[in-house]
Amino acid sequence: MSSDSGPFVMPNLPGEIKMTGAQVPYFLKENIDNDLTQLMKRAQESEVRSYGIVVNSFYELEPVYADYYTRVLGRKAWHIGPLSPCNRDNEEKS
Repeated sequence: MSSDSGPFVMPNLPGEIKMTGAQVPYFLKENIDNDLTQLMKRAQESEVRSYGIVVNSFYELEPVYADYYTRVLGRKAWHIGPLSPCNRDNEEKS
């Protein structure tokens, strides 16, 4: 990315998702190694080793990205959403 204000297209994803440098966390831009980046690396490694992931979305909403995840990345996903995080009690959740 050339600047914090100029848009760039996210590489290796379907569609044309644009972001600016200001939206990218500083520790990713500067390749900083700290507790947070170590945790993120371990989470990514465990995702690759796992049987699959549960996704808070549904296939019909994001079929291009669901297919990308399973076909291109070769990983399993179960789309069970959308789950509403604002529901607090059991009656609202049901």
